[in-house]
Amino acid sequence: MGKLTVGGPLQIEREPKVQTKEPNWNGFPEEYIGMRIKYRNCGPQGQSREYTHAERTKVGSKVVKTKVIKLGMELYTEVSYEYAKTVGAKTSVKFSGAIETSKQEEKSNEEEQTFTAKDVINIAPMHLTTWQHEFIELRVNVPFEGDVQVDAPVATNQEGISLASQVIPSAADRTFQIAGYVANGALFEGSTDLQAVPLTEEQCREPAPSQPEAYAYRRR
Repeated sequence: MGKLTVGGPLQIEREPKVQTKEPNWNGFPEEYIGMRIKYRNCGPQGQSREYTHAERTKVGSKVVKTKVIKLGMELYTEVSYEYAKTVGAKTSVKFSGAIETSKQEEKSNEEEQTFTAKDVINIAPMHLTTWQHEFIELRVNVPFEGDVQVDAPVATNQEGISLASQVIPSAADRTFQIAGYVANGALFEGSTDLQAVPLTEEQCREPAPSQPEAYAYRRR
């Protein structure tokens, strides 16, 4: 602006317009967190056991801003989108949140939660029973981008110019980009499977484990 200098914080002429870049929802891998327990009952009577599968993980959203505009005020915009892919018994997941466009920082609304599934299993005599339960973990990154149109007061000058827009009349030249992405994490109820296989007398002569065999696993 030559000899002209900005005399105060930027002023918002138009509220930010933000759009999400819809990703390929089918391209996000779902990770299955499972627990498999095997119990061998070589006795003549049926048995009943309660099993618990607990997982602790981070859920919620985290906003990572890669491009912001520095302002003398707080400026927020809403980023909202819907994950429209069926996940287990859920039909859809909708994420939304306020994005502060004036600070270059990472804002997290994530929290650690424990998810628990319980089941009572009836174990038939002379059977090997396998109980398997899975949670579905989903991690989604959704990019967003937009722009903010601004003006600014000009310090006292001989020309009597009070606003930057008087010497930069084109709105395009006073429009700045904002960008980033929202990272979301969620855990859903998956499936439960129960299988029972008959045991022979010979198989039951083998030493039995003192506790049911338990296996934790992850798969995609």
